[in-house]
Amino acid sequence: MNNLIGQHLGPYRILEQIGVGGMATVYKAYQPAMERYVAVKVIAPHFAQDETFLRRFRREARAVAQLEHAHILPVHDYGEAEGRPYLVMRYLEAGTLKDRMAQRPLPLTEVNRIIGQVGSGLDYAHRMGVIHRDVKPSNVLLDAEGDAFLTDFGLAKMLEASVQLTETGVGIGTPAYMSPEQGRGERVDSRTDVYSLGVILYEMVTGRPPYEAETPLAVVFKHIQEPLPLPRSVRPDLSEEMERVILKALAKDPDDRFQTAGEMVRALDGAVRAAEAAARTEPAVAEVAVEPDERAAARLRRALPAGWARAAMWAGLGLVILLALFLILSRVPIRVQISGGQLEVVRIVERTATPTEAAAATTPTSRPTATPTATAEPAAVSTPGPTISAQEHTDRAEEYVARAHWDEAIAEIARAIEQDPTNPRYYITRAFLYDAGKGMMEEAIADATKAIELAPTLYDAWIERCVVYMHMEKCALAVADCNEAIRLDPDRLEGYAERGGALSCQGRLDAAIADFDRAIGIDPTSAWAFWNRGMIYEQKGDLDAAIADYSQAIVLEPDDPWASPDWYYSRAGAYRALGRHEQALADCDAALALVPDDPRGFYCRGLSEVAMRRIGEARADFEQAVSLTPVSAWSAWVTDAAQAELDKMAP
Repeated sequence: MNNLIGQHLGPYRILEQIGVGGMATVYKAYQPAMERYVAVKVIAPHFAQDETFLRRFRREARAVAQLEHAHILPVHDYGEAEGRPYLVMRYLEAGTLKDRMAQRPLPLTEVNRIIGQVGSGLDYAHRMGVIHRDVKPSNVLLDAEGDAFLTDFGLAKMLEASVQLTETGVGIGTPAYMSPEQGRGERVDSRTDVYSLGVILYEMVTGRPPYEAETPLAVVFKHIQEPLPLPRSVRPDLSEEMERVILKALAKDPDDRFQTAGEMVRALDGAVRAAEAAARTEPAVAEVAVEPDERAAARLRRALPAGWARAAMWAGLGLVILLALFLILSRVPIRVQISGGQLEVVRIVERTATPTEAAAATTPTSRPTATPTATAEPAAVSTPGPTISAQEHTDRAEEYVARAHWDEAIAEIARAIEQDPTNPRYYITRAFLYDAGKGMMEEAIADATKAIELAPTLYDAWIERCVVYMHMEKCALAVADCNEAIRLDPDRLEGYAERGGALSCQGRLDAAIADFDRAIGIDPTSAWAFWNRGMIYEQKGDLDAAIADYSQAIVLEPDDPWASPDWYYSRAGAYRALGRHEQALADCDAALALVPDDPRGFYCRGLSEVAMRRIGEARADFEQAVSLTPVSAWSAWVTDAAQAELDKMAP
């Protein structure tokens, strides 16, 4: 089919051949109407002449085109031209996972990331009723950032329509990655994809597939009959927990496997994190040399710490576009309230008492540290007696949270859990406290997961775990959890907004903006949605669009001490990046008017004054920033940043 080069196939101009297989040839093409390059997979002529195949092609193509997931290569279009059926997909200048492996083990952090991304895509597709049937490394594309995209959904099922390929009684697929039931030609379900993903995991970890033989059919028989070669016999340094994950994924009986791809991804993530924790506590003796995950290291450099990304924006430096913004994007403004006798973390900003109003309940020597408000110290509690209800524990926890007394708040929720261990919302609340207050993310994941186990259809549980996964840079897992939340309730904006943060963490900025567009469409009065979208625009370098969104957030919430300072500080940073220092200084002052003892405000002023060469005033503002206590854990970086500016000024 090389004669297609230079010709048009429907609206697509064929430019070059980029791949060929037994079923189809893949071309790079140009779509003038959309001004983009695409990949066009043209079905081989002998299939195109099979009317049964064509009927199934049209049906499966429609189903696959409905799949929308961050790690599934999207199908833009399908059709037939001059008797040639074709699929049109996103074009990636990328290699495949097969190329990346090249018969050598990969670092466990990279294994975890790629399996997490592919597994989340499979989990989503399975919930949509679509089984892949041919999961293998060559069907996993990697982009320049190292992100994984699963492709060729539905093609194996299309092939099953061809009589000439089913007469052997062996199912359609690739022998090295085929499940036992698929090899026997039996009816399969989503667990066949779990098995194939397990084969990929085995190969990524050990550097070789579990079964090899001289003929494809012999490989199929090994999958059906032979015991699995133990992974630790190939890679002795592998942990027992990692080996158990692989063994379960590759169980011969589908009932003995992980029942969903999502379950497998979470088990693998836990095993890898346990292995990493063990490695940190063991002496470095005879370590196995492995190639570092360069992409993960780059992300770590970009994310030290989240607040520094904001500082760079304020300084108007060339480092404005930092992927560390995802840590800010993921933390929607919150407060804690009692509802129906339970403690609830409310992520949508609501009106609360002003700092002036709250001051009446604050002792003269106290200073708020978690929020711009403060409340009276909760009464001291010794061992609670039987008259203390779960409701009273949550009341006490709320008061402790308002003063950033995280340990005490966690203890109160633990007591509530003791009284009512089946209430999932208590676990969600403690997960938030562990994450936001203590940075204890593994404990937060455990609590969020417990909430999901207790109430699999509870939207807020999936959202909370999504947020914590983002803070752990497990962005694919975060996307998967947000996908589940959206599936449960597609009309709530939090799922789209949090998924937007997760996509931003992956560098998928256009997709992130699209999610915030959806969130804003659901609630056009959501100031924090505009604020988050503005930061993504700033990440893309579109400062005018960023300022427009920050300004809209200010219009919607101009004087909320819980949230509005962030709107002003963000707009100040964008103004400073454009050299509009007077406007930046005015926004710093507007934020300080709302929360006068916020060190971020004085730091913001100092940066503007440095840019305006008002060095004496800048020094005074930096000194004031250093002297104050941060208003929240998320702004604690500012005192170090202000001190660094003072150090630069030292003679």
